[in-house]
Amino acid sequence: MDSQVREPSGVPILAARTFRLEGDVYKLVTFLNQALKGRGLAFGMSKHPEGVQLTIYSTQADSNRERR
Repeated sequence: MDSQVREPSGVPILAARTFRLEGDVYKLVTFLNQALKGRGLAFGMSKHPEGVQLTIYSTQADSNRERR
């Protein structure tokens, strides 16, 4: 059974957290996406009343999933 949280699109979410950040936060997300794309990671950002939520996604198939 796959217990990972997923986006409606089916992409697994590894972690998400809201921070109080200002400035060019989108540049940080772009940098992380470019630098870590080859490692199967993708980063997303969304604005919330409490701050900016940074979400880390897995873009590779999870090799540790149970075989069906």
